[in-house]
Amino acid sequence: MKRLLCLCAGLLLMSTLPWLTAARNDAPSPEKLGYNPSFEVTYFSSLEYRYLLSELLFYDAAFYYGTIIETPGQRPDYIMMGRYIDYATRLNAFNIDAYYLGQAILVWEGGLVKDMNVMLERGFKRRNWDFYLPFFLGFNHAYFLNDPQGAAQYMSQAAKLNPRMTFLPTYVGRLYYEADKTEQAIQYLKVVYEGTFDQKLRKSILVRISTLESIQFLEGAVRKFEQKTGRRPAELDELVTAGILKGIPPDPYGGRFYYDRSDGRVKTSSKMALQGAKNDRH
Repeated sequence: MKRLLCLCAGLLLMSTLPWLTAARNDAPSPEKLGYNPSFEVTYFSSLEYRYLLSELLFYDAAFYYGTIIETPGQRPDYIMMGRYIDYATRLNAFNIDAYYLGQAILVWEGGLVKDMNVMLERGFKRRNWDFYLPFFLGFNHAYFLNDPQGAAQYMSQAAKLNPRMTFLPTYVGRLYYEADKTEQAIQYLKVVYEGTFDQKLRKSILVRISTLESIQFLEGAVRKFEQKTGRRPAELDELVTAGILKGIPPDPYGGRFYYDRSDGRVKTSSKMALQGAKNDRH
């Protein structure tokens, strides 16, 4: 009896094996990124094919990401993707597609801002003619790391490399101001003004310089008020009533200057963008 039962079970299993095999073959396996050895091993074993390997690593990472995001319930392994992109950019510092992929995916979705910045800084040492890398670095420092001074330094390099991006110089000026480096912002803009013949850019720079000089002037008046009264003003009008100023200068952008007691800075309601204009946002 036992032998009969075992025989029946065996026959049943054998009859279902082809169906299970077909089902397994038809089911798509989840895409994975394989393990890579250390970069040193990868570099030396790639020999003269390291540029080709750089491209293959980039395409593997891009294909993996595209497959995963189309699979419900799957989340990309951003750490492993970062490893692939890191290797790709180290094997070939001129693989610009790898930097684009890393900036778009690792930074915005994976939150690996500092990791990507390391790759961008390393790449910029080789691609020192490419404005995209300092531009990405400047954006990351401004938007993700809340570091306006670092952002200004990178953005000023990007502006120098690509003068056609005429919005960058005034944006750099604002970043230096946000970093409490108003004098540095003014001097930077004056240098750019003297070095360009673009009349539209020169006009926008003059407006930005005028605004920053007014802010610098008002902040100096605030310090005089503090020395005179021993306290911070509640608003800028107190500088007039105290006899320190005859009046508050107008904001060239059409807003109004005000004093922010939380950080002791003079600011403008226009945020240095022409009121009613859509083109000047920086």
